[in-house]
Amino acid sequence: MLNGADDVSYVMADGLTSFSGDNVGVSNMNSEVFVALSNASAPDFIYVTFIGTGIAVRGTNWSANAFADYTAAQNLPYGTHVLRIDRNTSSVMSVNVDGVEVYTATSGHWHMQMDYSIYQPKRPPIPDDAVVLADYMLMAEFKPVAGAREADNSLVGKGTRRLNASREYFYRDTDAAFTFQHFNGTLRHTQVEHTSATSTNNTYAEIPGFFTNFVEYGYDVNARHVVLVNGSIATTTNTDGTSNWGTGKYLSTSYTEPEVRSLRIANGTSTNWNLAEVDFASPIHTSSHYQSFETPFTYDLVGGDRNMEQTNLVVTADGKTWDQVVRDTSYIGNIKIHMRHDTQNHTWLGTPIIFDEQRGTQYLQGMVQKDFAWAYREFYCLVDGQYEIQMSTYQSQNQVSFAPLYLNGTQVGYMHIEGSNTGSRMQMTQRLQLKRGDRLQSQGRWSENLRDNFIQIVRLN
Repeated sequence: MLNGADDVSYVMADGLTSFSGDNVGVSNMNSEVFVALSNASAPDFIYVTFIGTGIAVRGTNWSANAFADYTAAQNLPYGTHVLRIDRNTSSVMSVNVDGVEVYTATSGHWHMQMDYSIYQPKRPPIPDDAVVLADYMLMAEFKPVAGAREADNSLVGKGTRRLNASREYFYRDTDAAFTFQHFNGTLRHTQVEHTSATSTNNTYAEIPGFFTNFVEYGYDVNARHVVLVNGSIATTTNTDGTSNWGTGKYLSTSYTEPEVRSLRIANGTSTNWNLAEVDFASPIHTSSHYQSFETPFTYDLVGGDRNMEQTNLVVTADGKTWDQVVRDTSYIGNIKIHMRHDTQNHTWLGTPIIFDEQRGTQYLQGMVQKDFAWAYREFYCLVDGQYEIQMSTYQSQNQVSFAPLYLNGTQVGYMHIEGSNTGSRMQMTQRLQLKRGDRLQSQGRWSENLRDNFIQIVRLN
């Protein structure tokens, strides 16, 4: 998704594993792709939020030719933690975990990161004939962050599970729309905001949680937020009294026992409202590990680390659930990608087509995304096989139109219309044998006609 030196953020479907970076880009070395911190005019950073007991980074520096794993922290209390990697204008690297510096060097092995390994509590041996009902782990005693987090967003409350505002919340307002900001420079990651809130409690985010306490963060929450638990206004304490990013509210008195409770974060006296994240505190934690679940439209990972058991009963020794063992999936079909775009592009070549219509139904065709990772301008194959790629667009200008298909940067097919054939449809069908990691991209002249613009990929075997 990166192109040059970009500001970027990404949150996984579990809402608690996230990556954000300021002025980061990609660097190829020995056929491997790294996320690299740029040596720009201002300090650059990467934040990785995770839940576990430690984290390691696999990467290298600019001059090294070998890859290595570098452990940033281990044996941490189980809960959400934040890894922060900084690079200043003198290429001095600083690595922090939960605000504590663990590494610094003028020319270290942290300039580029290829992947991250997140440590989890060790699981005891389980007999082959056992049925796993749930994994229970104790979380550390809850302790909220003292003071605002504006100066250091790597601070996180002890014994909590952080849930980003971009996932799983129910947002409600009757006056205007919410805005999702994928990267906020001060906040250093995502937020959801609303700038036209009217009466108190009219704009809010709501989510059920299994907790004894929580910390909800945003901008100036002292004036802008009213917190309700199970429909009643809660007595809260502010983490900081000033009006800045990173201020938060938590229950003045924690509940004695954890249970499922409804948390609502509503607007206060201000017309402006926003939410960055919520840290849930629970003394006991049920780990629902990721499981794949396929529908006719998506192939998702469900579960992850939750404070409530939300996946099915595990019934086999190798970790399969009842759903995985008995579910009939014959109705799903072989369409792996069906996406559309509604942006006019009349550039001959050089401008990638971005298929940004990915959910819902358009012209009786459901949008589909499976077995391919969408990386903004490209599709990356995740499963080896033979595929049929179909593309279609509408010729809306009185000129020659040409729309090629690229595989790993090499043209392998195209749609083409000569002369003044305005009002005609361009189509292409190409069969390709793809391997994991192969990337597909289209450029050229596409119209803005959503009805005729689509790419579809069907698996043949």
